[in-house]
Amino acid sequence: MPKTTIKDVARKAGCSIASVSRVFSPRREDWRVDDAIRQKVLQASAELTYFPRPAARSMKGKNTYRL
Repeated sequence: MPKTTIKDVARKAGCSIASVSRVFSPRREDWRVDDAIRQKVLQASAELTYFPRPAARSMKGKNTYRL
């Protein structure tokens, strides 16, 4: 079974990949996402059992988010 990606969540929630990314961002308070979209994204991620993977995030960026 393939892993659920952020693209799958965006498709199910009916929003953009950027909106999904902003909902799960560690800097969440800096981004403004409408509450209705946030709820759709959280519901879609729960249905698809999606969770952000820190290893994937650290490969994409230059920060590992570890102490």
